[in-house]
Amino acid sequence: MAINIESKKFRKDNSSRKSKGKISLLNKSCLTNGVRIVTEEIPTVESFALGIFLNAGSREDPYSMPGLAHLLEHAIFKKTKTRNGKEIADEFESIGAYLNAFTTKEMTCVYVRALKEHLAKALELMSDIVLNPVFTEKDLRNEKLVITEEINVIEDDPEDLIFDFSDKLIFGNHTLSNPITGTKNSLQQITLDDIESFHKRFYKNRNILIAAAGNLSHKELVKEASKYFSKTATNGNTQYRLYPNETFPLRQDIIRNYTQSHIIFGRRIPGHNSDDKYHLSLINVLLGDGMSSRLYQRLREKMGIAYNVYSTVTTLSDCGAFYIYAASDKSKIKLLEDIIEEEITKLREGTISKKEINRAKELLKTSAVMELESMSARIQILARNELYNSPEEDIETFLKRIDSVTTSDIRRAAKNYFDSKDWNVIVFHSKK
Repeated sequence: MAINIESKKFRKDNSSRKSKGKISLLNKSCLTNGVRIVTEEIPTVESFALGIFLNAGSREDPYSMPGLAHLLEHAIFKKTKTRNGKEIADEFESIGAYLNAFTTKEMTCVYVRALKEHLAKALELMSDIVLNPVFTEKDLRNEKLVITEEINVIEDDPEDLIFDFSDKLIFGNHTLSNPITGTKNSLQQITLDDIESFHKRFYKNRNILIAAAGNLSHKELVKEASKYFSKTATNGNTQYRLYPNETFPLRQDIIRNYTQSHIIFGRRIPGHNSDDKYHLSLINVLLGDGMSSRLYQRLREKMGIAYNVYSTVTTLSDCGAFYIYAASDKSKIKLLEDIIEEEITKLREGTISKKEINRAKELLKTSAVMELESMSARIQILARNELYNSPEEDIETFLKRIDSVTTSDIRRAAKNYFDSKDWNVIVFHSKK
């Protein structure tokens, strides 16, 4: 699987900056009410990506009401004070724009891709969606039905579902443990008042970040943004996030009506701004991200007992998670589990060759550089670094940080995080 973009970071500043030899220009501004604007001007492309990011995701849901932030993300597209849903779609497509949105554990984003001449119109439409939605009982009922089908898709996909189960064990009695979509039951509990209150609380001033990358002018974007976002109320406070309590490793064995059995190992790791992010990202690559990784080579290439096997890392503002996933026939799932435990122990107690580390470095660096080819990825990188208060770091610095990681760094991280007794384990046992 691809390395999460959480691990790629780029320089930002309060003034424009153009480094020698570069063809992109980074800028940052802040409106008087706290709305932030970050851009990366890239004149060599003909389009731009523009995102309005809200510093509120499923982590901000009440613990007993998961799915609120995600339902709101759906609901804002239904109607505004001046447009209905069809008119919103028509106006975006009339300028050839691609519009979408997503909710994560810690943020909500509405974003658009369009040609450079349509920046002003795209921002006006997006601001209307984000700032001026009108919520009705009818629209809310409809979106609950839509999200119920989304949940059905997840429940029919064991690979997707088992990660939600793993988060329950990793984050315990905390909102980070809840699925972003919520559950079918929790959706029915969400009222119109809940939606309106969440919007009023979080879709305000300092929680709003506008990020853009591509062929655009930062000065023009700030001018246009001032028309719509300067009026945003200044009484919304950036929320204080509680760190999840420590949890004890647990195991769950669940019988499901799937053809294969599925297993996931998961544990908590430090957040986005920890130096261990680099070390764990490299361990992730050499363990299970790529065809030459240890898990892939042993379980698929040598033994042939798994088609889908990988590890992956995600980092949040103050914590994160490391996962190891595999699927196989139910007769082989115990063997699969034993081998994964062996590989975890080998990382902690065995040798890690310089060749493996160098391969991991090259794959991670290549992934970071290739990420820059996507304007949509660039705005997510800009937004995440700004919202997470990340230290300044451009791509060259990131690459140097990866190159500077030593074998000792990898060994220390392996000893700290790869004791098999510290991992949660969930197995979906096939009924068939």
